[in-house]
Amino acid sequence: MAAAISSVLPTTSRKRKADVSWGFTTGQDVLNYVMYKHLQTTDASKPEDVNGFVRYLVHYRKVVIVDVQPGSLMITVECGSLQILKELWDDYCTGYVSKMAQKFLLTKDILNELGLSKIKFSTSIPSEKYRALHDQLQAFDSGFQRKYLRLKTLRHAFQNQFRVWISTRKQTRKLLKERETALSSSLRRTELRGDQPGWSLRSLLYGIGAATAVLATAPVSGVAAGVAAAGAFAWGASAAGGGKRLTVRQAIDEDKHACLELYSGLNLLGNCVADFAGFCRDHIDSVLSSKLVEGEFRFLLYILRGTHSPRAAANAEVPLPLLLDEEVNIHATRVDTLIEQLERSATNQEALAITKQIVDEFQEGPNDEEIRTMIMNFIEAKFAEACKS
Repeated sequence: MAAAISSVLPTTSRKRKADVSWGFTTGQDVLNYVMYKHLQTTDASKPEDVNGFVRYLVHYRKVVIVDVQPGSLMITVECGSLQILKELWDDYCTGYVSKMAQKFLLTKDILNELGLSKIKFSTSIPSEKYRALHDQLQAFDSGFQRKYLRLKTLRHAFQNQFRVWISTRKQTRKLLKERETALSSSLRRTELRGDQPGWSLRSLLYGIGAATAVLATAPVSGVAAGVAAAGAFAWGASAAGGGKRLTVRQAIDEDKHACLELYSGLNLLGNCVADFAGFCRDHIDSVLSSKLVEGEFRFLLYILRGTHSPRAAANAEVPLPLLLDEEVNIHATRVDTLIEQLERSATNQEALAITKQIVDEFQEGPNDEEIRTMIMNFIEAKFAEACKS
């Protein structure tokens, strides 16, 4: 909603030269002429012709002149932010607005044209209008800053969640690779010795009961300790936090949990972006004229203005929702099925083949810069979508 305040510029005194008669009988006539001369006939294509008072209001005080009417001389301007309003009010209270009006509206040329020796301007901004607009802009600033801060906070939290999942994924892949190497080595030794096909697999899987016993007394992230007792998952590795060792099943469950947490965080971030976009759309004039959106989120202003963001063409990463949908689907369908098959595997060859399939499913995630870019692209797309609705 555009905010506006009116400046009243009445004439308080004048003296006509005796030898010139223009037919002006009142101060209002003079003000009407000033309005026509300086406030309604300026060619916008010629900045050098802009009156100094207009230049002061528009370029120095950053207000927008939306209307000029006689009686006395009513100038209605928009103040796009609380800061702009306060600065204009301060100038008014110190008499600076009156000084600028006197200097640039009642020039010597005007006085000569009108045959006048002196006219004194004074300005008036009604305090009740200032207070009403002040409260309105203060409410906007408060609401905007609250929503903007929430967006930045959730973006930061989601980025950290993403890093946690990437770290978990690396740990899971490392454990699976270690298991794959161990199974492959055991298979080669079995072939060299000519042992029965299942002997070395059982020896490998059940021969490290100590690690399993440790896990049985210390579950990781809510995964039942009993899961660690399954022989096919006894091969473990140190957890990212140190100390404890994760079984294959626990590591995969950790990855799944981190992925689901990230998916939930994405929905939360998306809702926040949509809410922020709706607020900006409903207060578009105030948002565009304010200085509240700075730094990395300034591209949102391009969307509000209806212009293309310079980010859009330069970034072609996989959309974040698509990436997470695929990862959740991998866990819910393919990996869960492979885990069941691995639990039932009876030979090195079978277990090795299944482990390789799981490793192939668990691709390494994006790096830190790619994470940041994907998140910002998601915010951009979600903001644009919400602005159109």
